[in-house]
This record gives sequence, C-alpha cells and structure tokens, in this order.
Amino acid sequence: FCACGIASWQASRTNFSCADVGRHSVTLTLTESNRNGVTYEARVKVEDPVAPVVVRDIVLQLDAPTGKTNITNEDIKASCFDACGIASWQASRTNFSCADVGRHSVTLTLTDSNRNVATYEARVKVEDPVAPVVVRDIVLQLDATTGKTHIKDEDIKASCFDACGLAGWHADKSQ
Repeated sequence: FCACGIASWQASRTNFSCADVGRHSVTLTLTESNRNGVTYEARVKVEDPVAPVVVRDIVLQLDAPTGKTNITNEDIKASCFDACGIASWQASRTNFSCADVGRHSVTLTLTDSNRNVATYEARVKVEDPVAPVVVRDIVLQLDATTGKTHIKDEDIKASCFDACGLAGWHADKSQ
C-alpha cells in the first residue's frame, strides 16, 4: 500500500506462457509520486484453469481396400483445442466400418497438459468417398442358338470392387 500513489513500476518479468504454469518469483520495483522507491520480491502463480474444447466435428473417411477407419491423434488435433496442448484423450468408440457411414455421437474425454479434463459428446461423421472400381474386363460368351448374351449381376460382381459393397449398377451399352 502506498498513500502517495504509485508513479511507476517495473517488474523483472511480466510475460508468462503455458510453459510457466506454477509459482515464480518476480522482483517488483515501485516508485511513489514523491520519488521514494521500494523493491519487493513477489510470488506469482501462473494457472491454466481452462479445459480443452471440441471445436468442430470429426470427419473420418473409410479406407478403400478395407472399408475401415479409426479416430487418430491427428483427428483430435484437427478437431479439438487447448492453448497449452492436449496431453491425452479417450473416446467411447474409435473404430468404424462401412456399416457406420453417417453421423455418430462419441463420448470424448480430453486432458490438457495441465491436467484439466473435459468430456464432450463429439459428432463423428464417417464417409465413404471411394467410388467402386472395375478390376477386370467382363467377358461374355454368345449363346450358341440365339447368338445373343447380356450382362448379369454375377458378371458385375466378379469384375467390380468396392470395400463397402455395390449397392447397384447400371450398364450403358452405347459405349
């Protein structure tokens, strides 16, 4: 306390970051308006009271050959935030397959580097971005009596591949 008012002050340190969470000694030099000065060793406690947050949906894309995907550290980094960094995370579910295409709720527990914990119902969107592929040509045999043939379901299934299965097909004979 200074009855005459503080004209100026200086501190040996004024800036702190996440790396400084904890207690620190700071030297304060106070000068009164009548120019009397005092130096004081102050204790400064830097805290991080803010828990991590989910900032956007987690979007997962199924792997083409397997039709599977999972939540990874990169997904968490892209979808969650904490100024001091996320140290660990747990999810009620991490693995997804073709049967899971669409939106899901996943309980996500985030812990930051200063042990602040938050639990959210995160939205996870599972996408199948890979179109079916033709893996080999279709070979058709003409009928010996009619001289005709046509493409059958088994011909398509034998020559095309999609990790999540073919929902249907359409053949355009004009090409």
